[in-house]
Amino acid sequence: MRILVVEDDLKIAQFILKGLKSSGFAVDHAATGTDGIEKTFEEPYDAMVVDIML
Repeated sequence: MRILVVEDDLKIAQFILKGLKSSGFAVDHAATGTDGIEKTFEEPYDAMVVDIML
């Protein structure tokens, strides 16, 4: 399963990415909403973790 994490706080993003990777997921990170949208056009994702206050 491929997951995109959209989070602007690097420490929070690293925490989430580490947890997901250790659980066996393939993960990518975007620091902005715009970057997140662009990544969804480049690669298919099964799920997204999004900072709604971004």
